Amino acid sequence: MTLVSKRWRRLFVSTRDLWREFSVSIPDRLYYDRLKRPGWEEEREQWAAARAALLARVSPMIESLELNRCDDLELLGCGGELARLVRCLSPAVARSVSFSGTYSGIEVPRDAVTALAGLTRLTSLRLSGCKLPPHTATVLRQLSASLSALSLEDDELSAELAATLPLLPYLTCLHLSSVGPLPRFDWRRLTVLTQLQQLSLDREQANSEPDDEDEQLQPPPPAEFAALTDFRFDTEIGSFQVCVQGAGAGSLPLRHG
Repeated sequence: MTLVSKRWRRLFVSTRDLWREFSVSIPDRLYYDRLKRPGWEEEREQWAAARAALLARVSPMIESLELNRCDDLELLGCGGELARLVRCLSPAVARSVSFSGTYSGIEVPRDAVTALAGLTRLTSLRLSGCKLPPHTATVLRQLSASLSALSLEDDELSAELAATLPLLPYLTCLHLSSVGPLPRFDWRRLTVLTQLQQLSLDREQANSEPDDEDEQLQPPPPAEFAALTDFRFDTEIGSFQVCVQGAGAGSLPLRHG
C-alpha cells in the first residue's frame, strides 16, 4: 500500500487504528538460514533499521508492543535495537509490552528492560522465554503506580523479584513460571494485593527430583485474598503434581493429579 503513492503512504502511517498493536519478530531467513545466505549481516541490519524507522514514525499511536524472539535478536548482535524500539513508544499512550524468547538461556537485553521504566502508564507486561536481568525488580518497582497485569517466566525466578510483587498494589493478574524451583519466599505476602483476581505459580520442570525448595514451598491461602477468583499452583513434588485451582476465594479446592 505504501508504494502506491505518497498520499496512500501518508494515509497508511497516520491511521491510528492500524497501529494500536505493533509486533516485531525476526524472520526465519535471518536466523535459521543465515549460514546459507551470503550478505545476511547486511540484510539483518537493514531489516532492523526498517522496523525501527517504521516504529519511530507510528509510535505515538502504539498502545501494545510485542517483541518476539528477543533472544534471537541478541544472539544475532542486534539486541540493542530492542531498547531503541521501546524508547520510541509514547509514555502517554503505551499500555502493554511483551518480550518473548525461545528459551535459549540468553538474557533479555538490559537496556531494553531499563527502557520500560519510562512507560509510566504501562498496565500490562510480559517477559518470557529469556533470562531476566538482575535489575528487573527495580524496573517493576518503578512501574508500581500503573501495572495491573504481570507475567514473568524465567529459568529461575529470584527471591528479590518475588519480594517486589507485594509492592505492586494495582495488580489484578499475576503469572509466575520457573523452570527451576520457585524462590524461597513467604507467598502469603501476596495477600496484601487486594485487587488481585488471577494468580498462577508454576514450576515447569518435569520429571525432576524434589529438593528442599519444593518440599518447603507453600502456596498462599486462597481464602485470604480479597478479590481472587482464579488460582493455580503447580510444582513438582516427587512423582506427582499438586494443583490448587478454582473460582471464588472462599472455597478454592485442593486437587491432586
